Amino acid sequence: MNGSSHELDVERSRSHPRDQASWLSKITFFYTLKSFIKIYKKPLEEDDLYQVPSDLKSQNLVDELEKHIKNDIIFNENLCLYRVLWKWYGVQYFCIGIMQLIARTISIITIPMYIGKLVSFFDPIQHHITKNEAYTYVFIIVGLNVLNCLYLHNYLLLVYGLSIKIRAAFCSLIYRKVLKLKPDSLMKVTPGKITTLIQKDVGILQEMVRLFNDFLIGIAQAFIVGYCVYE
Repeated sequence: MNGSSHELDVERSRSHPRDQASWLSKITFFYTLKSFIKIYKKPLEEDDLYQVPSDLKSQNLVDELEKHIKNDIIFNENLCLYRVLWKWYGVQYFCIGIMQLIARTISIITIPMYIGKLVSFFDPIQHHITKNEAYTYVFIIVGLNVLNCLYLHNYLLLVYGLSIKIRAAFCSLIYRKVLKLKPDSLMKVTPGKITTLIQKDVGILQEMVRLFNDFLIGIAQAFIVGYCVYE
């Protein structure tokens, strides 16, 4: 009983700090400070490593994926992985894309605009921009860049986290299916095919999740910037 209690305490102590962090600590990454302080004092050891965040545990992810696959087979004649992915993470991925489009559009319009106003202040001919206004532009530019940097790292964490979830779920699903194969069926599947499926095919799916939003956003931004330049 005492051994089980000790193991539970060790498990809790190694739990990822992000799981218990507040929303402010998450968006500012303050929950990582403890790790940096620990590294500064002494080299990291195996006991210092945290567990995987609760939302990235492969067992939960593959269970969710299997549930969506079974539902897709029940309601549709043929299984479509893209349809499964859309029902699983489509809304979240779409919201992340809209958020990125708004944030990047604001940054590419406002930051150059205020930089242009600040540069105009140093024109000896101009007299409409005062010194106080120039200081205001400096603070706005610095503030926008700080917010943009903070947002960018949170966005990358969201996208990379989502792509890792999908990769972990599909790799775990392949592993489960291989374990359930009968000896006769297993003889027909070479280790090279399984390795290719995990390394190449699932890797391509992960990269698509990571980059597809930026591809669509780049096209939208090209039209927005073109419209602004034309006007």
